[in-house]
Amino acid sequence: MRIIPFLICTLITISLVIVFDTKLVLPAPLGKLLSPQHGVWQNAEKINTDFTADLKFPQLNGKVDVYFDERLVPHVFAEQENDVYFVQGYLHAKFRLWQMELQTHAAAGRAGEIIGEKALQHDRKFRRLGMVYAAENSLKEMEKDVVTKLQCDAYTLGVNAYIESLTESSLPLEYKLIGYQPEKWSNLKTALFLKYMSYDLAGYDEDFEMTNAKNYFNAEDFALLYPITRIH
Repeated sequence: MRIIPFLICTLITISLVIVFDTKLVLPAPLGKLLSPQHGVWQNAEKINTDFTADLKFPQLNGKVDVYFDERLVPHVFAEQENDVYFVQGYLHAKFRLWQMELQTHAAAGRAGEIIGEKALQHDRKFRRLGMVYAAENSLKEMEKDVVTKLQCDAYTLGVNAYIESLTESSLPLEYKLIGYQPEKWSNLKTALFLKYMSYDLAGYDEDFEMTNAKNYFNAEDFALLYPITRIH
Protein backbone atom coordinates (compact mmCIF):
# COMPACT_ATOMS: atom_id res chain seq x y z
CA MET A 1 0.00 0.00 0.00
CA ARG A 2 3.01 2.30 0.34
CA ILE A 3 3.27 2.51 -3.40
CA ILE A 4 0.11 4.65 -3.67
CA PRO A 5 1.34 7.52 -1.39
CA PHE A 6 4.70 7.31 -3.18
CA LEU A 7 3.06 7.68 -6.59
CA ILE A 8 0.89 10.56 -5.35
CA CYS A 9 3.93 12.41 -3.93
CA THR A 10 5.87 11.76 -7.14
CA LEU A 11 3.01 13.09 -9.26
CA ILE A 12 2.69 16.20 -7.08
CA THR A 13 6.46 16.81 -7.28
CA ILE A 14 6.52 16.46 -11.06
CA SER A 15 3.50 18.77 -11.37
CA LEU A 16 5.15 21.42 -9.19
CA VAL A 17 8.38 21.21 -11.19
CA ILE A 18 6.43 21.66 -14.45
CA VAL A 19 4.41 24.60 -13.09
CA PHE A 20 7.32 26.42 -11.46
CA ASP A 21 10.07 25.71 -13.99
CA THR A 22 8.23 26.18 -17.30
CA LYS A 23 6.20 28.87 -19.06
CA LEU A 24 3.01 26.86 -18.76
CA VAL A 25 1.28 29.42 -16.51
CA LEU A 26 2.93 32.72 -17.48
CA PRO A 27 5.36 33.91 -20.18
CA ALA A 28 8.11 33.60 -17.55
CA PRO A 29 8.75 30.60 -15.25
CA LEU A 30 6.66 30.98 -12.11
CA GLY A 31 9.53 29.77 -9.92
CA LYS A 32 11.80 32.61 -11.07
CA LEU A 33 9.03 35.16 -10.52
CA LEU A 34 8.48 33.98 -6.94
CA SER A 35 12.16 33.64 -6.09
CA PRO A 36 12.89 35.64 -2.89
CA GLN A 37 16.36 36.53 -4.17
CA HIS A 38 15.56 37.49 -7.77
CA GLY A 39 11.78 37.52 -8.26
CA VAL A 40 9.05 40.13 -8.14
CA TRP A 41 9.58 40.73 -4.41
CA GLN A 42 12.81 42.57 -5.25
CA ASN A 43 10.82 45.19 -7.18
CA ALA A 44 8.83 46.38 -4.17
CA GLU A 45 9.75 49.92 -3.10
CA LYS A 46 8.73 51.89 -0.08
CA ILE A 47 6.66 54.98 -0.77
CA ASN A 48 9.43 57.09 0.77
CA THR A 49 12.33 55.38 -0.99
CA ASP A 50 15.53 57.41 -0.76
CA PHE A 51 17.27 57.64 -4.15
CA THR A 52 20.39 59.27 -2.72
CA ALA A 53 23.47 57.62 -4.20
CA ASP A 54 27.06 58.37 -5.14
CA LEU A 55 27.55 56.91 -8.62
CA LYS A 56 30.67 56.96 -10.76
CA PHE A 57 30.69 56.68 -14.56
CA PRO A 58 33.84 56.77 -16.72
CA GLN A 59 31.74 58.34 -19.51
CA LEU A 60 31.32 61.59 -17.55
CA ASN A 61 33.73 64.46 -18.15
CA GLY A 62 32.92 66.47 -15.04
CA LYS A 63 30.93 66.59 -11.84
CA VAL A 64 27.15 66.11 -12.00
CA ASP A 65 24.60 66.63 -9.24
CA VAL A 66 20.99 65.46 -9.44
CA TYR A 67 18.35 66.81 -7.11
CA PHE A 68 14.90 65.17 -6.86
CA ASP A 69 12.13 67.47 -5.70
CA GLU A 70 9.05 66.41 -3.73
CA ARG A 71 7.36 65.16 -6.95
CA LEU A 72 10.40 63.05 -7.85
CA VAL A 73 11.23 65.38 -10.73
CA PRO A 74 15.01 65.31 -11.30
CA HIS A 75 16.99 68.54 -11.62
CA VAL A 76 20.40 67.98 -13.20
CA PHE A 77 23.38 70.31 -12.66
CA ALA A 78 26.57 69.54 -14.58
CA GLU A 79 29.90 71.15 -15.39
CA GLN A 80 29.82 69.78 -18.96
CA GLU A 81 26.72 70.03 -21.16
CA ASN A 82 26.91 66.55 -22.68
CA ASP A 83 27.08 65.06 -19.19
CA VAL A 84 23.53 66.32 -18.71
CA TYR A 85 22.35 64.22 -21.66
CA PHE A 86 24.18 61.17 -20.31
CA VAL A 87 22.51 61.52 -16.92
CA GLN A 88 19.16 62.25 -18.58
CA GLY A 89 19.43 58.98 -20.50
CA TYR A 90 20.36 57.12 -17.31
CA LEU A 91 17.43 58.58 -15.39
CA HIS A 92 14.96 57.97 -18.21
CA ALA A 93 16.01 54.32 -18.26
CA LYS A 94 15.92 54.00 -14.49
CA PHE A 95 12.31 55.14 -14.25
CA ARG A 96 10.88 54.47 -17.74
CA LEU A 97 12.88 51.68 -19.38
CA TRP A 98 9.90 49.46 -20.11
CA GLN A 99 7.95 52.32 -21.69
CA MET A 100 10.97 53.26 -23.80
CA GLU A 101 11.44 49.66 -24.91
CA LEU A 102 7.82 49.01 -25.80
CA GLN A 103 7.26 52.31 -27.60
CA THR A 104 10.34 52.02 -29.79
CA HIS A 105 9.43 48.43 -30.65
CA ALA A 106 5.89 49.57 -31.43
CA ALA A 107 7.22 52.37 -33.66
CA ALA A 108 9.43 49.92 -35.54
CA GLY A 109 6.63 47.37 -36.02
CA ARG A 110 8.36 44.98 -33.62
CA ALA A 111 5.90 44.92 -30.71
CA GLY A 112 5.10 41.30 -31.50
CA GLU A 113 8.64 40.34 -30.45
CA ILE A 114 7.66 41.33 -26.93
CA ILE A 115 3.94 40.68 -26.53
CA GLY A 116 3.31 38.07 -29.22
CA GLU A 117 0.71 37.63 -31.95
CA LYS A 118 -1.75 40.10 -30.43
CA ALA A 119 0.48 42.88 -31.80
CA LEU A 120 0.54 41.48 -35.35
CA GLN A 121 -1.94 43.95 -36.86
CA HIS A 122 -0.25 46.85 -35.12
CA ASP A 123 3.16 45.77 -36.45
CA ARG A 124 1.84 45.42 -39.97
CA LYS A 125 0.37 48.91 -39.83
CA PHE A 126 3.56 50.55 -38.60
CA ARG A 127 5.73 48.71 -41.08
CA ARG A 128 3.47 49.94 -43.86
CA LEU A 129 3.88 53.45 -42.49
CA GLY A 130 7.61 53.13 -42.97
CA MET A 131 8.45 54.60 -39.60
CA VAL A 132 11.87 52.92 -39.43
CA TYR A 133 12.75 54.36 -42.84
CA ALA A 134 11.62 57.80 -41.68
CA ALA A 135 13.58 57.50 -38.42
CA GLU A 136 16.72 56.42 -40.29
CA ASN A 137 16.49 59.46 -42.55
CA SER A 138 15.83 61.77 -39.61
CA LEU A 139 18.84 60.33 -37.81
CA LYS A 140 21.06 61.00 -40.83
CA GLU A 141 20.06 64.66 -40.69
CA MET A 142 20.44 64.81 -36.92
CA GLU A 143 23.92 63.32 -36.99
CA LYS A 144 25.11 65.72 -39.71
CA ASP A 145 25.26 68.30 -36.95
CA VAL A 146 28.23 67.51 -34.71
CA VAL A 147 26.65 69.01 -31.58
CA THR A 148 23.40 67.08 -32.02
CA LYS A 149 25.26 63.83 -32.64
CA LEU A 150 27.33 64.24 -29.49
CA GLN A 151 24.16 64.91 -27.51
CA CYS A 152 22.46 61.81 -28.92
CA ASP A 153 25.58 59.71 -28.30
CA ALA A 154 25.74 60.88 -24.68
CA TYR A 155 22.05 60.11 -24.11
CA THR A 156 22.47 56.63 -25.62
CA LEU A 157 25.48 55.95 -23.41
CA GLY A 158 23.43 56.96 -20.37
CA VAL A 159 20.56 54.62 -21.20
CA ASN A 160 22.94 51.74 -21.82
CA ALA A 161 24.86 52.47 -18.61
CA TYR A 162 21.67 51.80 -16.69
CA ILE A 163 20.82 48.69 -18.73
CA GLU A 164 24.32 47.31 -18.13
CA SER A 165 23.92 47.88 -14.39
CA LEU A 166 20.83 45.67 -14.17
CA THR A 167 21.00 42.29 -12.50
CA GLU A 168 18.47 39.49 -12.45
CA SER A 169 17.01 40.79 -9.19
CA SER A 170 16.94 44.49 -10.21
CA LEU A 171 15.37 43.88 -13.63
CA PRO A 172 12.16 45.97 -13.92
CA LEU A 173 8.99 44.09 -13.06
CA GLU A 174 7.54 44.12 -16.59
CA TYR A 175 10.56 42.27 -17.96
CA LYS A 176 10.32 39.61 -15.27
CA LEU A 177 6.62 39.02 -15.92
CA ILE A 178 7.10 38.35 -19.64
CA GLY A 179 10.54 36.75 -19.47
CA TYR A 180 12.18 39.39 -21.68
CA GLN A 181 15.59 41.06 -21.52
CA PRO A 182 16.04 44.77 -22.37
CA GLU A 183 17.64 45.55 -25.69
CA LYS A 184 20.57 47.97 -25.91
CA TRP A 185 19.62 51.56 -26.77
CA SER A 186 20.84 53.32 -29.91
CA ASN A 187 20.56 56.71 -31.58
CA LEU A 188 18.09 55.12 -34.00
CA LYS A 189 15.84 54.27 -31.07
CA THR A 190 15.91 57.92 -30.05
CA ALA A 191 14.83 58.89 -33.57
CA LEU A 192 12.12 56.20 -33.50
CA PHE A 193 10.84 57.51 -30.19
CA LEU A 194 10.58 61.02 -31.64
CA LYS A 195 8.72 59.69 -34.69
CA TYR A 196 6.32 57.75 -32.48
CA MET A 197 5.66 60.82 -30.33
CA SER A 198 4.96 62.88 -33.46
CA TYR A 199 2.58 60.23 -34.73
CA ASP A 200 0.84 59.91 -31.38
CA LEU A 201 0.43 63.67 -30.89
CA ALA A 202 -0.18 64.85 -34.43
CA GLY A 203 -0.68 61.80 -36.65
CA TYR A 204 -4.45 62.00 -36.93
CA ASP A 205 -6.47 64.25 -39.18
CA GLU A 206 -9.59 62.29 -40.08
CA ASP A 207 -12.36 64.14 -38.26
CA PHE A 208 -14.11 65.48 -41.36
CA GLU A 209 -13.68 62.28 -43.35
CA MET A 210 -14.92 60.03 -40.55
CA THR A 211 -17.88 62.31 -39.80
CA ASN A 212 -18.95 62.23 -43.45
CA ALA A 213 -18.56 58.46 -43.59
CA LYS A 214 -20.54 58.02 -40.39
CA ASN A 215 -23.38 60.14 -41.83
CA TYR A 216 -23.33 58.34 -45.18
CA PHE A 217 -23.12 54.68 -44.09
CA ASN A 218 -25.32 52.86 -41.63
CA ALA A 219 -23.73 51.49 -38.47
CA GLU A 220 -23.29 47.97 -39.85
CA ASP A 221 -21.56 49.07 -43.05
CA PHE A 222 -19.42 51.58 -41.17
CA ALA A 223 -18.24 48.83 -38.80
CA LEU A 224 -17.26 46.68 -41.79
CA LEU A 225 -15.30 49.49 -43.42
CA TYR A 226 -13.64 50.74 -40.23
CA PRO A 227 -13.50 47.78 -37.81
CA ILE A 228 -11.22 49.51 -35.30
CA THR A 229 -13.37 52.67 -35.07
CA ARG A 230 -16.15 52.81 -32.53
CA ILE A 231 -19.31 54.85 -33.19
CA HIS A 232 -20.55 56.82 -30.20
